[in-house]
Amino acid sequence: MSPPAPIKKVPKNFEAALHELESMTAALENGDVPLDKVVAACERGAVLISFCRFQLETARGKIQQLEKQSLIDKDNVDG
Repeated sequence: MSPPAPIKKVPKNFEAALHELESMTAALENGDVPLDKVVAACERGAVLISFCRFQLETARGKIQQLEKQSLIDKDNVDG
């Protein structure tokens, strides 16, 4: 059995992580991946999913802040 592949760096952004996940999924769906690589891909996939979730939650928080600020600004203009 070969040693596990080193975990790659954190992706540079959400889109890069999503692209890597999509590529891994396609390779796994093809069925030509050896078992040890499947396990490594699953481990990497878990890291990428966590990264994507964090990025989405961060974006959601920023959007909510902007919406609140927009409502405050609108109230100040109207009031």
